[in-house]
Amino acid sequence: MNKKLSLLAILGFLNFNSLSAQMQTISFESSEGFTLGNVNGQNGWTVTGAGAGVFIANQEISAAKANHGTQSLKIAEDLTYAPQQQLIMGAYYNFPTALNSTHYSVSADINFDYVSGTDESAFLFALGGSTNFLAQFIFDYTGDMLVTTLDNTGVETAEQVAGKTWAGNQWYNIKIEIDGTQMKYYLNNNLEFTGTITANEQFKHLRFVHDNWGGSGYLDNIVVTDLTTSSNKSFEINDFSFYPNPSTDVLNVTLVDKNIQSVHVTDLNGRTVKTFNISGTNQAQLDVSGLSSGVYLLNVKSDGITVAKKFIKK
Repeated sequence: MNKKLSLLAILGFLNFNSLSAQMQTISFESSEGFTLGNVNGQNGWTVTGAGAGVFIANQEISAAKANHGTQSLKIAEDLTYAPQQQLIMGAYYNFPTALNSTHYSVSADINFDYVSGTDESAFLFALGGSTNFLAQFIFDYTGDMLVTTLDNTGVETAEQVAGKTWAGNQWYNIKIEIDGTQMKYYLNNNLEFTGTITANEQFKHLRFVHDNWGGSGYLDNIVVTDLTTSSNKSFEINDFSFYPNPSTDVLNVTLVDKNIQSVHVTDLNGRTVKTFNISGTNQAQLDVSGLSSGVYLLNVKSDGITVAKKFIKK
């Protein structure tokens, strides 16, 4: 028999893997202390509570999909509980130090394993303060993408990302940038929406949740950047994104505030299988239709530094 879920506001502390004084990241890898299985209690993560010390199931570290490394966080339906009217089922954590509302960005890679428009879950990636959600990126079951912000009078604004829909089994990079007066939402490094932020409110936690209607969502490569110290930073893994992944013919590559110097594709043994003659631009379309099906590394060079990301060729 299904039973309604009573949400407990249980938030744990996240141990970020520090890359530098200006950026922190987590990719759910074994090298960071994560093991496959239930994420509850791992490195301070917690999942939605149902009361009396009981927590929902199926929120776990998984090797089914990953966009950076081999593991990611997977959140999925728990059939013990009924579908919910709100997006409250999933995984939560507190930032080790609350983020000042004037100079941070938070980004992550997200993927869903079902086709939009079906009777499945909606998913939410959100930043919260002491009492409110302050920024939300919503992937609705209809295929729509929406963002919401809370202004300094407490009024929430919800906006559909114009002309944007999502599809299953593709990785999307989302980023929320906080610059003191505005909240900026990016999708695959393109600015899609700008809203007002709540005055004097710190960002204390992040959640990745769903409404328990079915389907699974995957979260990988969370990056928190202090923008006050990163204006002159060198080329890093979060500075470029690409889609779709998996790909059958074309990869669309975008760099943030950088220009491409060179691009080449290698197999997992390090052998170069394709080179592209591209330079002096921050965007490119790469024809990978001639590659055999398999897993490859896309190597992009900028500022004299090469960064590689894994992609799947169908």
